[in-house]
Amino acid sequence: MRFIYEGDLPPGIKIPDRLVCIGCQQLKPGMVGGWCKECCDALAEQGREEAAKAVAACTLANIPKVLQWASFDAPELPRRVNSEAIRRTMALAGKIGSSCKSLVFMGSAGTGKSSLACSLLRELSAERRHVGMCLSTFDIAKARREQRLGRGEAEVIETACTIGLLVIDELAAEQSRDTGVDEVIRARFNNEMTTIYTCGFTQEYVLQKYGDGVARRIFEGATVIALGGA
Repeated sequence: MRFIYEGDLPPGIKIPDRLVCIGCQQLKPGMVGGWCKECCDALAEQGREEAAKAVAACTLANIPKVLQWASFDAPELPRRVNSEAIRRTMALAGKIGSSCKSLVFMGSAGTGKSSLACSLLRELSAERRHVGMCLSTFDIAKARREQRLGRGEAEVIETACTIGLLVIDELAAEQSRDTGVDEVIRARFNNEMTTIYTCGFTQEYVLQKYGDGVARRIFEGATVIALGGA
């Protein structure tokens, strides 16, 4: 398609002030490439909606299937997590990354740590339109073990270090201290990236497991939500 400008026309002939819009087929002023402002705005909004759906789909695919049900709207959530923890988490959603650098859900097995973390992950992903991911420390440790010598950094670890939103599930539960977990925690802290942790152990155990440098990067500036038992 070739656009017509004033200089292309014979002397004395001007482009009309109003032209027929390609989209709505109405005579409209202020055309942009054959489209009126209203249709341009509608197309932009449609594009934003499609982008939001794509981000939501990617984030959902990056959550383990067993937790893909989890969201703040899910009827099952209040049956798995106490209502005060849900309320507090929802209130913090808009503060994570500013006054609250990260969030740590602590509690024994069955208190709903992972469910609440994935619900928050999906909420932040929708608000910020950033793709998120949920990985356990077992996933990260496995990626490091299976990394082939001379093939560069494991893709899972690279993604965990750079993705906009990350849940690190089962903190300190891996069998032995893993350098991949250390690396991800350090990289995200140093680059001020939003990280959500779940942990079934005490802060003292985390300190003993990872050492002061890593433990500080987990808890410094973080909000801890205790769900009981840990």
